[in-house]
This record gives sequence, C-alpha cells and structure tokens, in this order.
Amino acid sequence: MTSTGTNFDPYLTLGLPQGASIKLVRAVYKILVKAYHPDVYTGSKKFAENRIKELREALNQLTDLKSKLEVDEKISNDPSGKNSQEYRPNNGFYETQAANKILANEWAFACEYHPELLVLSDKLNELDKNLAVVFKSLIVNEKLYVKANQVAANLESKFLQSKFGDDPEMMQIAKQAILAGEIEFAIKLNRAVRILGISSKKQILYKLAQEHPFFGDQILKKFLPSMYFEKMRVFYKQRELAVIICFLTLVAAVIYLDLLK
Repeated sequence: MTSTGTNFDPYLTLGLPQGASIKLVRAVYKILVKAYHPDVYTGSKKFAENRIKELREALNQLTDLKSKLEVDEKISNDPSGKNSQEYRPNNGFYETQAANKILANEWAFACEYHPELLVLSDKLNELDKNLAVVFKSLIVNEKLYVKANQVAANLESKFLQSKFGDDPEMMQIAKQAILAGEIEFAIKLNRAVRILGISSKKQILYKLAQEHPFFGDQILKKFLPSMYFEKMRVFYKQRELAVIICFLTLVAAVIYLDLLK
C-alpha cells in the first residue's frame, strides 16, 4: 500500500480499527516509528524509509481534524461494506514483535500496579495480536490505566466493526469464529461482508455453514434457527434420496444377477 494510492487506508496503515481516536493514532505512530529506527530495524533501509513515509502520511491524515472527518465520513457513508478493512490475521508480525519489545519495560511496571491489564491485553491478543499492541500503546502513552476496561471494550468493538460490519450479530459471530480458531471462516466472512454487504447476511451465513458444517451449523442454530432447520431438512431429504438410490441400485443388481443364471 502506498501513500499515493487511491485505496490508501490510513487506519489500516497504522494497524488501527476505523474511527480510532487522534490520541490512539499518535500513540501507535510513536511506537511504530521507533520500530524502524536504524538502531532497532536491521532489514532493508529502503523498506524502512518507505514504511515511515506511509506511517507519516497516515498520521497527517488522521491528526488533521478536517482530513480525519473526511476519511471517517467516507467510511460511514458506505452501507455496502466495501470500505470495511480486510481481515489479515498475523499481518505485520515484525511490527507487533518490535512494538512489544519497545513497550516491555513500562508495560511490565504498569502491570505491577494494575494486574488487570494483563487479563485485558491477553483477551485482545486472542482476538488479534496487533490489537493487543494498540491497547498497550494507548494505555502507556496516555496513562489511561484506570480506564483500561473501557479502552479494551472500545477497541474490541471498533476492531470487529471495521472488519465485519456494524451488525451486532455478525460482530459476535466473527468474534466466536476467531476465538474458536475458525480463521478460514472469519476470513471468508470478512470478504463476503466487504463484497456483498450486511444486507446479504442470511445468504452469507448459509453459504459459510455449507462450507464449514460443524462451526457453521452452530452459528445458524444460535443466530438463525429457521435457516438451520431448513438446512437440516434439505440435508436429511438428500440423505433419504441417496439411501433410496442405493437400495434401488442393489435391487437392480440382484435382478440382473438372477437373469444371468
């Protein structure tokens, strides 16, 4: 992704959910830029320079209030879901690792006084490793220790909404899929929402339930029971038909063998 491209997403460039606050933008930018400092980054110097340019462009777009409002308005005025972020688990592995190292000392010290931070960060880490780093960055840089529960809940909500749309059930389904290790299901759900939009919710879930029967059936049964029972009806009807065909084939074979005698 380049800063001059028409599809440049400043939030995604910083690894942030859409709609993140200016405080959060600055906190994450500060950590990521440090990750590409020559004393820290040992890879390609050219790549580091380009990455810093992208990060700076994202910072400029999201810390200028007028520019940020334009970006956010473009996202909110897209009911189709096409502006939803692509779900790319484990993306940006180096940045996640580097940011954790940069934050390590202050984070460990803070957790001695606020042990609840470990629980909150672990829960976010299960959902998305980068999301946990974003949480740590904001908490440490803005000293929001006593508001950690609120910050974590807000980040989780924005993350799910950015990737899977603002339908509460779809957000909950996506969360269950990720936590259950059904990553392929979550990736397909994200793609379907971005291309088809939330209005195709029933069709999306029914199709994914066919492709991922075990987890998909659980989702249909819980969130769309009428579709679940219809799917089961079709399944058993098809199975009955298969049994009848097998039976008739067996009978035909027996008759054929009798005729050969």
